[in-house]
Amino acid sequence: MKEKKLGGGILTCSIIYIILSVGGIYSLIDNLLHLEEKRQVLIEGQKAVAQSGSTFFKSAADTALAQATTLNFSISLVFSIIIFISLILILFKKKVGVYSCFIAILLRSIYSVIVGGFSILSLIGLLMSLILPGLLGLFIYKRRSIFGFANPDEDQAIDA
Repeated sequence: MKEKKLGGGILTCSIIYIILSVGGIYSLIDNLLHLEEKRQVLIEGQKAVAQSGSTFFKSAADTALAQATTLNFSISLVFSIIIFISLILILFKKKVGVYSCFIAILLRSIYSVIVGGFSILSLIGLLMSLILPGLLGLFIYKRRSIFGFANPDEDQAIDA
């Protein structure tokens, strides 16, 4: 039996997502190590925005300052590491990687709505953050027999 390949879509989405995850993990670790300096910068920015009188930017500054906590960074770091490991498992054609990746993405999205509140801006950010996982899900669905989700005879080979 010939070994099936992942396809260009899965490889491309996974590699882009891995690069973004590594950058996010690095950023979160940096934020955890330098939390007090980051909070001071946010407080100074909040004071400057308060003097300008813009309510939109004041709301954004308040939200950013409220989310700059050790717990928030730690939870985000855990989600990023789980997604990173899941993507590696997807590249190794493991079914558990698919499950854990999409469960972690779903939980991270729910967590971000809970922490950041629900507004038009958070909805736009949420939808934009689901574009790459949506594409990855589509490509995995098209090659689902590789991961053991369907009969190999009914696989729809699509490479994008």
